[in-house]
Amino acid sequence: MRIVAAIARRIRRHTLGPLPDDPARFTQLSCQLAINLSGRVALVTGASGELGRPIARTLGACGAKVAIHYHKPREAAHRLHVELADAGKPSCVVSGDVTDIVAVEQMRREIEASLGSVDIVVNNAVTWFEERPMFACWEEEVRPQIAAVRGIEFDDVRVDALGDLRLIRNSIIHEKGVLSSTDHAKLKKMASLLKPKEKITLTHDEMHKLFIAVKQAIAEIILSYTGDLPGAPDPSQIVDVAIQITRQRRT
Repeated sequence: MRIVAAIARRIRRHTLGPLPDDPARFTQLSCQLAINLSGRVALVTGASGELGRPIARTLGACGAKVAIHYHKPREAAHRLHVELADAGKPSCVVSGDVTDIVAVEQMRREIEASLGSVDIVVNNAVTWFEERPMFACWEEEVRPQIAAVRGIEFDDVRVDALGDLRLIRNSIIHEKGVLSSTDHAKLKKMASLLKPKEKITLTHDEMHKLFIAVKQAIAEIILSYTGDLPGAPDPSQIVDVAIQITRQRRT
């Protein structure tokens, strides 16, 4: 019901704008946090959105000068700018596509000219990517690249957890959610989570185990690029995966 209500609020907000009972409406700036950010410059990407606005308000209430970024909802960004100004909080508004390095550099220059060098970045902007089935990406992009890097045949690139997911997916789509005995016997990583000839249902703990298996599969894919380097972890020991892209800071 919460999801349905959130969707209804978004549709209503799109057509009528924020209403008095809308939790995303503009309210008086206040902050319960005792964090002193005086003199700091904070950039909030996607600051005109439902989550970005309270983040920007909170940073402003803690003393930070706030750079309000938006990509399309210009009016909401400027209303937030006025709100912060009325509360005596320095801010500026910048716009640009955060996936475009040229636009990002332009925003940096504008922020530095208005508020100073950025000390805090809240990467709140949502970047939409083309949605593709996991297995289509695996078959068409990832497996061929791994095969090329490793110098092996395409069919020799296999990850057991992804093979299990394929069987489970096919059962859900084509067999009304019932896993056959034949397909259950083919499972290599997730057989203990499912029963043959029964509807595919998972408890919270079983879903957690499935997610861990998928993350280990992702780790296995990543390690396939690096080879057997000294100190490389065993995929079975990995319970989480995080990828961070760093760039050298320009002076």
